[in-house]
Amino acid sequence: MCDVVRGSTLFWQDPVGFLLSYLNEPRPWANKIVATAHNAKAFELHFILNRAIQLKWKPELIMNGLKILCMKMEHLVFLISCPSSRALCVSCSRSFGLTASNT
Repeated sequence: MCDVVRGSTLFWQDPVGFLLSYLNEPRPWANKIVATAHNAKAFELHFILNRAIQLKWKPELIMNGLKILCMKMEHLVFLISCPSSRALCVSCSRSFGLTASNT
């Protein structure tokens, strides 16, 4: 119970840091983490990008103007999840070495 309360407090104090800490936890069965970012083309990934730059990570971006469509850093990949951009997500995933299908 203490961990849940403590985790909840940490989340509200620093949600981006909490998310990145969670995604960076060791997972011996996976060498790459793919996160689907809902509506990330608006602005949500900019907060994660800002933190990545603060941490001196080297993010690779696929953008359309100021909109981030795909972002890869360290072992994390963020892909947008938009019905209108299904083909774009497939091409982004191929560029990052992920397998995807149009089913």
